[in-house]
Amino acid sequence: MLGITLSPKPQEEPDVEIKNAIQLFDALFKTMKDAHDARYISRKLEKDIIFIAADGVTATDFQLSAAQKAALIEAGRKKTETFLKTWSY
Repeated sequence: MLGITLSPKPQEEPDVEIKNAIQLFDALFKTMKDAHDARYISRKLEKDIIFIAADGVTATDFQLSAAQKAALIEAGRKKTETFLKTWSY
């Protein structure tokens, strides 16, 4: 089985500086979402998942520019190539 997610591995997440209440709410929501997702991605299964950092693009960004779409596709291509070079099922 092989999985793909548009988020970096938890240990690759950049630190976020919080300067106001909105950023605090955003960070809290992201933490809750990540904790929920982590329940379904165990360390055992992590070796079979391609983690593609979406760099600020969320699942609800429906108006991506052509450049943003191309950047996501390129990031996915690079991560997949790197992953498949060492992946063993």
